[in-house]
Amino acid sequence: MLHSGRGVFYVLAIGLIGVLWVTLDQLPPVVASHFDSTGLPNGWSSRAAYAVLLLAIGFLLPLGITGLMAVMTRGGSGRFLPSSSETLDSSGARR
Repeated sequence: MLHSGRGVFYVLAIGLIGVLWVTLDQLPPVVASHFDSTGLPNGWSSRAAYAVLLLAIGFLLPLGITGLMAVMTRGGSGRFLPSSSETLDSSGARR
C-alpha cells in the first residue's frame, strides 16, 4: 500500500510541475494572490512567487500531513491515537 501511495504522489507531483510549466508563461507578470471577503483581489505577487507558492502547497502540504499522521499513529497505544485493539465506551473512556 505504501508503494502505491508513493506512486500516486509522484504522478500527481509530475502533473503539477507539468501544469505549472505549461501555464506559467500565460499568466500576467503580476498575479492576484489574496482576495477579500467579497472576492476582490487585495494582494499581489509575481509569477515566480506564485510558482513557488503553488509548488510549496502542492508538495509540502501533502508530505506534512502524511508525516504528521505517521508520527501520530506510530507505536499504537500510549501515543496520540488509540490503537485498533482499544475501544472507547459511550463516555469516551477507554475499555
